[in-house]
Amino acid sequence: MTWVQLRAVRSLTWLVVWVVTGGSVCSLAAAAAPPFRPAILFNGEVLEDQGFNAQMVRGTRRFEDRYGVAVTPFTEVEPVAHRQRLRQLAEAGYTPILVPSSSTAESVRRVAADFPDTVFITLDYTLDRPNVRSVAFREAEVAFLAGVAAARRSDSGHLGFLGGVANEALEEFRRGFEAGARTVRDDVQVTVRYLADVTARPWSDHAAARRLVAAMVADGADVVFPVAGDSSLGALAEAERLGVLAIGVDSDQNPLFPDSVLTSATKRLDQAVYVSLINERYRLWLSHQKNLGLAQGGMALVLDGGSRRLLGEALVAELQDYQREIVLGARNPLTGERDEALWQALASTRGRPAEITVALPTEAFFPLLLGNGPALHQPRPGLLVDALELLAERAGVTIHYRRQPRKRGLMSLQQGRVDGVISSTALDDVRSQGHLPGGTGRLDSARAVLSWRWGLYRLKGDHEDHPWPRSAVVPTASSVGQRLRRHGVRVYENPSLQGRFEMLLRGRVQAVAADRLYAEHLLAVTPRFREQIEPLPAALGRGYSYLVFSDDFYERYPEFCELLWNQLSEIQQSAELWDRVPEYLDSL
Repeated sequence: MTWVQLRAVRSLTWLVVWVVTGGSVCSLAAAAAPPFRPAILFNGEVLEDQGFNAQMVRGTRRFEDRYGVAVTPFTEVEPVAHRQRLRQLAEAGYTPILVPSSSTAESVRRVAADFPDTVFITLDYTLDRPNVRSVAFREAEVAFLAGVAAARRSDSGHLGFLGGVANEALEEFRRGFEAGARTVRDDVQVTVRYLADVTARPWSDHAAARRLVAAMVADGADVVFPVAGDSSLGALAEAERLGVLAIGVDSDQNPLFPDSVLTSATKRLDQAVYVSLINERYRLWLSHQKNLGLAQGGMALVLDGGSRRLLGEALVAELQDYQREIVLGARNPLTGERDEALWQALASTRGRPAEITVALPTEAFFPLLLGNGPALHQPRPGLLVDALELLAERAGVTIHYRRQPRKRGLMSLQQGRVDGVISSTALDDVRSQGHLPGGTGRLDSARAVLSWRWGLYRLKGDHEDHPWPRSAVVPTASSVGQRLRRHGVRVYENPSLQGRFEMLLRGRVQAVAADRLYAEHLLAVTPRFREQIEPLPAALGRGYSYLVFSDDFYERYPEFCELLWNQLSEIQQSAELWDRVPEYLDSL
């Protein structure tokens, strides 16, 4: 019996006890349980499928090993039974509950409405509900590259696409695949079939997948692309038997069929599971929905190992060029069209610097930036510097730091003494002195360095009937002060959150503005604060830190700047970065 099966049997036994006792056991357990009690409800019978489900199992194991918190697995395939099991898990006090596969959307939609205090995390599709977090993928981006590879390696010009169910994600795969193929070959023909049309088990029917692939090959297809969960293994096996090429999905499947799997359109579901659990554990969600593509490292076409041998160096180079166009936003993966004006602007300057100088604020902002003054704090400078160091490593550039007061940093940017600054305040001023992601239009917060949630805190029992406090203390040089002033709040500044809480306890202000991650942790570990201070319901929104380049630097290296911002889009979602949060919190 595998690890997942053993865990599922134990958990199922517990649920049976709950049902038999009429819920009394559950009520007691839920009342005593911690708020973070994760579970994952698979809708496939085979978990070790060397693809979709296996990746998610790896993600849960990784989280368990790193944080010592069990992620309880369950499986249920039939739709009505799946909905019943999901309801039982919510009633049993599990939260968050991870629910993969878009075929489960109706189950989540119905159950989530009845359990507003339970967090549901959908994987591989999005659902707009207050208590639902979603991680989806930009399938068309990697499918476009798969289509280019398939068309280039096809002798007949006839390709086959085999899907599990004609849902939104599969349509993204199909459209991207066809767009990529037709971009490089006008005469290409694509036969499309879905297993749901011939079997009640579209994600786990090897025999049906074999039959449909055999029919495609009989009609002339010589490269097939199955996107059908565990059924894809049957499709790949049939392609190998018939001597045609195939493209794998979800994970690198070339090692399974080394002479026939040309490449694989990989989807980092393990990363999605792992990062989702970290984000929920520490309440780090930038938004309720994440969409991961090539730029975020959520998807990739395998271009190494056995795939490189089958593709050949010339095709690998061509695929890398197309990937570059998609990442930079110059190529539409759903249509294949290229924005020639944008591409010419990006490609006009091909140089890239070996090093850049970035100005950082002198004020500490835990856990984003530690230490006041001109020097970086060691050994942990803050998540913001961690993110920039990950950026430097990935981009192959050295970053030099200068800590300067905000206004001096902007002056250095304008005068060309630094190439960029990190700014989170007065962005209207920054726009006139530098270049932000999104240009002169709307800021692209997905490409910020980091984000945080602002919250207000007050003394317990201070329930004055007014939506906003009369006075509040905020971090030094913080944009949240401007927001509060617009509501008529008298604002004071203090760089230390502990100092701000002390001002509140002494009655000098009526409220404290703080990053919720730090504030809630500080309340949890400091009994004196926890006993006297509570959060206010007023929502202050989010704050963002941006890497702002000087206009001169952007004019010289526009493509490089765009690449750095795109890498930040990946880094701010990455487990590499958020794995460090507990280290900072534990250091208090």
